Amino acid sequence: GLITKAVRHDLFAKLQSLSAKQMDGLTVSSAESRLTRDTYNVNQMLARLQRMGIRAPMLLLGGIGMMLMMDAAMALILVGLLPIIGVVVYFVTKKSIPMYTKQQTALDKVVRVVQENITGIRVIKALSKTEHEKQRFGRVNKELADVGLKAGLITGATNPVASLVLRGGLTLVVLLGAVRVNTGVMEA
Repeated sequence: GLITKAVRHDLFAKLQSLSAKQMDGLTVSSAESRLTRDTYNVNQMLARLQRMGIRAPMLLLGGIGMMLMMDAAMALILVGLLPIIGVVVYFVTKKSIPMYTKQQTALDKVVRVVQENITGIRVIKALSKTEHEKQRFGRVNKELADVGLKAGLITGATNPVASLVLRGGLTLVVLLGAVRVNTGVMEA
């Protein structure tokens, strides 16, 4: 929304202030993908931060608080799950950040090939280089798709693994609760 628009505006202003030498070092294709893809990623990160960084901790802390009021022993099960989920998120983040860096490099290559094809389309047609350019684009596009798939698989594992841990914890709470009710330690 508004934050992404402001980031894109500031990024564009910064790119405009770069010297020709700095812009050559960055490359036009990289600058274009920064203006589009990176600002989109910032937008997605902010949306996830709002969901996972605000809502999830409130629900978790509220759930633990309610469990502490009902039965402290069962609340310890939920508290014990926190480090496990933290470790899962840490390892997924550690593995995925280099993958997304590779993906950004591959995206820069794709944008550069497309730009070169657009600016040199008459030369390509005149010299019958169409098949060569299709193969060249196919290679960089496949590289981008492969890296994106690997990164998506790694980050996509977070929710199922966290859900599995939470569901396992809730199953333990139900089982422990049933045992405690049957033994008379806790009321139903």
